[in-house]
Amino acid sequence: MLRGGVCKGLSMQAKKVLLALSVALIFALNLSAQTWITNSAPNLSWTAVASSADGSRVAAVAFTGPVYTSTNSGLSWATNASPTTGWKSIASSADGTILAGCLQSGLGYISTNGGATWQYCGHGGSFTALSADGSRLAIALSGSSIYISTNRGTSWQTTSAPANSWSCIASSASGQRLVAAIANGGIYSSTDYGNTWVSNSVPNNRWSSCAMSAEGNFAVVVAGAKNGPIGPIYISTNLNTLWFPANAPVTNWVAVTASADGAKMFALSAGDSPAKPNPFFTSIDFGLDWVAVSNPNAWWSSIDTSADGGKLTAAATGLIYSGQNAFLPTLFISPVNGLQLSWLIPSTNFTLQFSFDFASWSGVTNVPVLNFTNMQNQVTWPTSTGNAFFRLKTP
Repeated sequence: MLRGGVCKGLSMQAKKVLLALSVALIFALNLSAQTWITNSAPNLSWTAVASSADGSRVAAVAFTGPVYTSTNSGLSWATNASPTTGWKSIASSADGTILAGCLQSGLGYISTNGGATWQYCGHGGSFTALSADGSRLAIALSGSSIYISTNRGTSWQTTSAPANSWSCIASSASGQRLVAAIANGGIYSSTDYGNTWVSNSVPNNRWSSCAMSAEGNFAVVVAGAKNGPIGPIYISTNLNTLWFPANAPVTNWVAVTASADGAKMFALSAGDSPAKPNPFFTSIDFGLDWVAVSNPNAWWSSIDTSADGGKLTAAATGLIYSGQNAFLPTLFISPVNGLQLSWLIPSTNFTLQFSFDFASWSGVTNVPVLNFTNMQNQVTWPTSTGNAFFRLKTP
């Protein structure tokens, strides 16, 4: 099945039309096609989940028990040799091999082998952000400042972030841009790998969760709390300097996540109690508009997504859910060293193919290279081969 593509050999105007149509296909998502399943995770009070870029590797932590990991998108889980004290947060590198987390006590730990073993990383916090390659960490400590590491927690640096009750932190894929929010306070951002922080122009709220696109040009922060105050969703589309309220309900927002390009965002509400509806909302226009979609009535606590927004993992009290969206990939083309073909890391199986006549197609044998800045697979195609057509296709 053809999933999306652009071609060489057409006029520039034709390429733009094809690209526009391809982008339009993404937003033609049938939200009712979203499916959720429960998995074999034990019945725990789950606090946080983190996913690899393709959604295949997932890590989850709870108030009690060790870290749990999955290598099959949450279908089955394994326990790790991690501290069994209650966990507060977890973050994952793009390939899922490097994990960083904080305990409820504030101690920080890191794993460089997918959670098999853990070591104290020399600093503690409450919330963790990790760059895509796993080298850069940022930890926000509730009641203190924000600290950064450029060597996987071996050493730490203080930053200009004020001491405050930080409630969340998120990083761009490179770690250059970060956003953090304060419970019952404001929003801060950094564009120099977390060294210096500036206060953003946004009303104070009970901010509870934040997320950022891979390049850091889109960010989202939600407000609310379980059995607590309700709040709005705020969006930034200009590197976090200006924020505006999204077209979303004011409710008990507890978690939010975003695709690598920022086009797709997902937010969870705790509702008023475990027995009442706990809405799941999604946006497919960079956070501008939000709509409720069908979902299990769970007492939500955390959510993460694959880079393309196709695979979701959501944690709740007692259960972990795996979700699947039917998003179509987009294939981009640019004149870089010949032609550069790129697409977001897919959560489903797609192969890059080419054709000279639109009749017969062959697989592109060039091995894709992951761009850790935008989380796109990239392939260079020499222009000396002549005009060609390209597509992403399911096997």
